Order: sequence, then structure tokens, then C-alpha cells
Amino acid sequence: MNDCNVCFERHRMIWVDPGRWRDVIAGEPALSGEPLVAGWAGAGWPLISRRAACSDEAAMAALGLPLPPAWGKGRVSLRVPPDAIVDDAPSPLLKLAAQAAPVDWQETIRALLDIDESVRCFGSLAWQYLTGLEYISETSDLDLLWRLDDAARATALSRQIEIVAGHAPVCIDGELIAPSANAVQWREWCNADAILLVKSAEGVRLLPRDEVFR
Repeated sequence: MNDCNVCFERHRMIWVDPGRWRDVIAGEPALSGEPLVAGWAGAGWPLISRRAACSDEAAMAALGLPLPPAWGKGRVSLRVPPDAIVDDAPSPLLKLAAQAAPVDWQETIRALLDIDESVRCFGSLAWQYLTGLEYISETSDLDLLWRLDDAARATALSRQIEIVAGHAPVCIDGELIAPSANAVQWREWCNADAILLVKSAEGVRLLPRDEVFR
């Protein structure tokens, strides 16, 4: 991975100076004429942090722009000068983004908030909430992030999520995030496997369960 001078944690929301936006997308000629992309920063919408690729310049922040289904549902990879970034924030709280969720998700969301009111969301719900564009479809998952201090809490929480997921009309996906920023899928943690697939800003690796929250 490139050693980027400006590295953000995974799922971080990043806002770019609208006055610099034309220069940012100039390297994507196929997109610069697309009204949705051309007006993105001016609309006040964020980008999302991503892992830097080998082709990314070290002095640039590696960011992504997820397009809604009507525009191809792809993610545009962008390289942004650090001085063009004006703000950053965590992904939205589920309790705020819930207003953008379908009616049949609401009971599930209330149950999840009863378990942990601080849970955050990403994916289609987050982007629909942040932009007002149509990201949620019949095949969308409810993508969530839980920040936890220790393995015991992760185990208790994943068991509670499993109960809610058993009755939910939508697939509940998401990650349990340790203080070290190691992230593991909640279902994988719930399965009690000894070796887990762990994600971080540095990449993906296999890690013994007892090292995830160490």
C-alpha cells in the first residue's frame, strides 16, 4: 500500500472545497461532464475514505464517490490534494439516518438502537440520508458500524444482533470495530471462529480472535 500523507480511518466522510472540485475530477474526463458528479461538492455532499492503491500518489488522499443505482452504482476513485479537504466526520449515526430508511426497516432499526444507540451506518442508507438521492433498493443491506472496547462486549452485542437479524426484513451487515481500528464482520465474530478476517486502513488479514481487541 502507498504511504499516503493524509490517511483517514475506513468509512470516514470527507468534504472537498467546491472551489477545487473541478480540478479534483479533471482526471476523470468521462465523469467531468456528468451533472451529478460535476455538482457533487457544490451540493455539500461528502466523499468517503478508501484504501490507497499502488497507483495512488503518496501526497494525495485516496477517496471514493459511490454513485446511486440510477447512475450505475459504481464507486469513482479520486485522488484529492490535502489542502482541498475542508472537513471530515464519522459515518452517520443510525438514529439520525433512520429518517431516510424504508418503512419496513423501521422496527428493525428501533430494535438495533435499543441494543446500542451509538451505532453508525454506511452504505445505501447513509448515502440516501446524506444526499437525498435514491440509493436504497430491494436488494440493499442495512450496513452498520459498532465501536466496542473489548471482546466480551463484542460477543454480547453480536448475539443480540443475531436475534434481531432473525426477524428482520433486511439483511443486517456490518462490522465490530476495536479501539485499534481492527474491524470484523459481526456474523463472523458471532460464529466463534478461532481465526477471523479482519479489515483495517492498512488492508485485510487473518488474525487470531484473541488478538482483534488486544
